[in-house]
Amino acid sequence: MRKVIVYEWMSADGVVQAPGAADEDQSGGFPYGGWHLRYFDDISRNWVVNNLTEAGGFLFGRRTYEGFAGHWPLASEEEQVVARPLNTLPRMSRRRRSPDLSIGRIRPCCMATSPRPWPR
Repeated sequence: MRKVIVYEWMSADGVVQAPGAADEDQSGGFPYGGWHLRYFDDISRNWVVNNLTEAGGFLFGRRTYEGFAGHWPLASEEEQVVARPLNTLPRMSRRRRSPDLSIGRIRPCCMATSPRPWPR
């Protein structure tokens, strides 16, 4: 049996958001996207790369999965250290609604690719 290890980007006051752009997630009127990118240093980057490359696969929420599917397959050469594991290791995303069974990448509990192109 595999372990599920959860990594969250969370501030001390409970804001959960990855180190992205200022307009990354403005849902609910949140105006502070990208708030911690300025604190993201070499130690942080190495931690992220090590965790991605040592993973056996990824389990994403729907919004993260869809955002990654739109970005990582088209990542620049500079981003490949992060993109490579995200594009090649198994990816799963739990869905509320029934997944489209016609794409043929379904596991009993999740919608998954393993490691095929990101479905949209």
